Parts: sequence; structure tokens; C-alpha cells
Amino acid sequence: MMSAGNDFYHAIAKDYATYGDDAVTDWFLGFFNVYKYLSSPSGDIKGKTVLDYGCGTGKFCRFLKDKGARVIGVDVSSDMLQIAKTISTDDIAYHHIQSGCLDFIPSNSIEYVTVNFVLCILNLESEMLKILKELQRVLKADGKLVMLNVNWEQAQNREFISFKPEPVKELSPGQHLHITLKGKNPIQVEEHFWPITSYCCLFKQAGLSIEMVDQPKASEDDKGHPWLDECNYAPFSIIVGKKG
Repeated sequence: MMSAGNDFYHAIAKDYATYGDDAVTDWFLGFFNVYKYLSSPSGDIKGKTVLDYGCGTGKFCRFLKDKGARVIGVDVSSDMLQIAKTISTDDIAYHHIQSGCLDFIPSNSIEYVTVNFVLCILNLESEMLKILKELQRVLKADGKLVMLNVNWEQAQNREFISFKPEPVKELSPGQHLHITLKGKNPIQVEEHFWPITSYCCLFKQAGLSIEMVDQPKASEDDKGHPWLDECNYAPFSIIVGKKG
């Protein structure tokens, strides 16, 4: 989780650390699909280097590590990273960074990059482009970047198991919005709306070709979870980009 406002994430760090352990929507429709596209076509990432940009408290880093990857987690929030290190430092390299600055990572050295719920926090396309260009720089030739965001174009005025977006009548690029993360200690987080087309344009400007755009929904046949709007509306968008 990246933020332009570290004070906000300082305030929610402890509660955010507990969110996601049972966040069904996030894992089944978000992170598991990120991994699916990350590991395609071989089916695994064992021995590969994965950079999790905006790693927050390290939940997805630990998931990637369990899959056999060499993991680097970076974030602008020292509070989030401190919690990540407290939970587990087993062969996960955590780094505190300034937004868009990865000068400790050589160019053309990373196989995979994940960017989960990061660019949607930013209110300037120029800042998003700066980050994407830096991620493109560190990727190896044919390296892959997978980005996960809330899909406001379908999620507005809906409710999902793990979170509820604020009701809005209209959406405009850069619009400031709120989402309530459900759980024992609900958290309200801030982000900005950017159309999927805007993200795709930024990928291309940064030198990343678009391999896939997915808007996954839950299956009505899956009775194992008490889905709300997940079967009819895609809570997330996933964009897969490739260097070269």
C-alpha cells in the first residue's frame, strides 16, 4: 500500500495489518488472480524475483515467498514496513523508499512486479507515470508487471464481502473517493478514480505493452462464500503489462 500521505497510514497501520486475513473478495478475486497472471504460462514463480511495489504490511509478499519466489517489498510507509518485518523477515527484503525511487535496484534485474492498490491512491497522472517508468526500468526484457485496483466503473454503489465503496452519482478522472474496509476494526481509506483506459495509456507511455485486462467476477456456482455483488459486478480490475 502506497500513499502520498504517510500520516494517514501511520494512523491506520495496526488496524490495516489485521485487515486481509479473511478478506474474501480481495484474495479470491484480487490477489489469487494477480498470482495467476504472474505465474502464467509456467504455473509457478519458484526461484523468480518479484518486486511488490507498495507492499504495506507484507501480506502479498509472504504469499509470494510461500510460492517460492525471491521477494522484494517496498513502501513509502515506515510504519507499515515495521509491522511487515515484525511478522516475518524470512528471506523477504523490505525497503523504505520515496515514491517512484528504486535507485538501489539495477536496471533490467527483476522478472516480475506487482502493484496492488497503489496507483489508485495518487491524484496526479504524472506521478503514476513516474512510478511506472521506474518499474519498467527495473524489469528485465520481457518482464511482467501486474496491477490490481478497485474497479470503480463497476463497483460504484455496490457492496462486496470485504469492502464497500462510498455511494457516488458520477465518476470523473482524478475524483477523490473513500472505501470502507470491513472487518473487526473497519477502516476508511482514500483513493482516486482513474478509468481503466487511463491506466492502459500510462502503461504504454511507460514502455509497457498491454497483455491482458481482466475484470473478474465471482462464480454463482461457488457456494462456499456469501457473495454480495461479486457475481454481477467486478470489484477489481487487473492489468498485465510486459516490457519490450
